[in-house]
Amino acid sequence: ATAIALAIGLTLGPISGFYGGWVDSVIMRMADVFFAFPYILFVLLLLFVLGPGFINVFIAIGILSWASYARINRGSVLSVRNMEFVEAARAQGATDLRIIFRHVLPNTMAPVYVAIAMGVGGAILTEAALSFLGIGIQPPDASWGSMISQYQTYLGAGSWWMLLFPALALVITVFGFISFGNGLRDATDPKLKE
Repeated sequence: ATAIALAIGLTLGPISGFYGGWVDSVIMRMADVFFAFPYILFVLLLLFVLGPGFINVFIAIGILSWASYARINRGSVLSVRNMEFVEAARAQGATDLRIIFRHVLPNTMAPVYVAIAMGVGGAILTEAALSFLGIGIQPPDASWGSMISQYQTYLGAGSWWMLLFPALALVITVFGFISFGNGLRDATDPKLKE
């Protein structure tokens, strides 16, 4: 899901930031449309159209997550697009797409790495929520969300461990990715190194 979101976001974001003007306005208004709707409801709508299943869950999450990566990268591109190395590449005759994807994009990836780590945790949590509701990954494929949903009935019978371990695995995994993202942000932030 994160790879799908990255493919879309890291194509539209740098183009938006590099060209500016009406191109920037059109792409960022599309991103605003994706930000305007509640995320889970938008995923539910897309899954209603695509149908439940393993691949469809990740397609839905990936298609609806691109806007944050595009917006983060666009901001970085805006700060880099007028630097000397871009002018040097332009003076050597490089095309705009070569400048964007060969010179500008690699120099703007530090905030995106943090967003990727946090996005993986968010995608895992979204998939678990969808599976908990019964429209995500379907049995016999395993999902922590569907395990939590199925094992709720055993909680009243005193078999609390059947619910505890999938929930604990979900919490630890999501917390681990979010903590990794925070650590990556601290490691790549030049303001904290001063």
